[in-house]
Amino acid sequence: MPASGGPFRLMQVDRLRGEVLLARNDPYWATAAVVDEIILRRTPANTLPTALESQGVDLALPDARPEITQALDVLARGPKPPTVQRGPRPAVEQLEFRTADGPLADPRVREGIAALLDRDAIRERVNPDAVAVNAFGAAPSDPGYVATAPAGAPGSPDAAAAAAAFTEAGYVRGQDGRWTLGGRPLSVVIGAGAERTEDVNVARVVAEQLKAGGIGATIVAPPAPDLLTDPSVAPTTPTPTSTPAPGAGPVGGGAAPVTTPPPATTTVPTTSGAPGSGAPVAVDVLVAPRAAYGAIGPRLDSDYGCPPDAVSGELPGVACFPALQPLLDELLVADSPDPAVVAEAERVLWRQLPALPLYQAQGLVISKPQTDAATRVTPGPIATGPMSSARTWAEPEGSGERPTGEDDPN
Repeated sequence: MPASGGPFRLMQVDRLRGEVLLARNDPYWATAAVVDEIILRRTPANTLPTALESQGVDLALPDARPEITQALDVLARGPKPPTVQRGPRPAVEQLEFRTADGPLADPRVREGIAALLDRDAIRERVNPDAVAVNAFGAAPSDPGYVATAPAGAPGSPDAAAAAAAFTEAGYVRGQDGRWTLGGRPLSVVIGAGAERTEDVNVARVVAEQLKAGGIGATIVAPPAPDLLTDPSVAPTTPTPTSTPAPGAGPVGGGAAPVTTPPPATTTVPTTSGAPGSGAPVAVDVLVAPRAAYGAIGPRLDSDYGCPPDAVSGELPGVACFPALQPLLDELLVADSPDPAVVAEAERVLWRQLPALPLYQAQGLVISKPQTDAATRVTPGPIATGPMSSARTWAEPEGSGERPTGEDDPN
């Protein structure tokens, strides 16, 4: 029996061709879908303009990346320009710090690490069309979003602030520029899911910046499910690739890339194995998205709260701070969040730095005049996207046998 549960049934998945076939689910309990079938097709960014012009695609949902927007500029000068709508992605890209143990258990080290990072440069190099995020709970897509970063919060690189934080934590900077504690170099493991290209690209830029600031940095890229659930992971080296040169945009944008040097394999002050030894390693800095929708209270508690009966440091990757949990508990039971409580929770998070928010990616909804008339498609709710209205879509006039939607490969 094909998988179903809504207005469409999942009829076929062709991984080789990158296609998914959806068919109308006639037993659906509510109003049935109008169209018989919808094909979801994965398409390289460089072929998307041709696909839109040749009538083979009715609707495209790529990321708002330079190579896409530049191609759309060409189509916009044609006789029938497509409609382009922007829609935020339902996640915020951020760096999560391991606070339970390891070098980043010391908040002064987290402060120093954050002071070395140029968050704007990370965004510009990896996803220049994304929107900067300066809050732990709300995202730019939330109504009434405001930045909560206080004066002096990590934003642009501040070498003096980083040096003060590391020195207060007992580290000494040698003549080679490296920070050491008791003769042991300060080094961190940066983790990113192997199948999440953007996360890996962020990890590469972060590693570059930390190395420039005298911090050893090694990147590991195991499968994302392992990275998000296991306390230690295999020291899998990411697939060799390149990161965009400063100001050049993301990989694939047409600018000349600069190859990232191989990460140094240095000893990591943790109880797990060191990268290069083959033994599992604990990740100090995790590149991962957090949800950008839903009520603020549950959102904050899910990302930064303590599980029931958990003791601080007992679970890997869990930041449990005595000053924070009562605020999160109050937000969870409130009918509507108290702005003063949210603001206090944000102040604690900026002081403790269990994570560092980076940006919220933007998506595009590209449609043709015939598609607009048949679907009246919009970016849709942030949690579900444009496909949430697919049940009401009609077949675009002159589109062929069935409506087709395309996404880009990343």
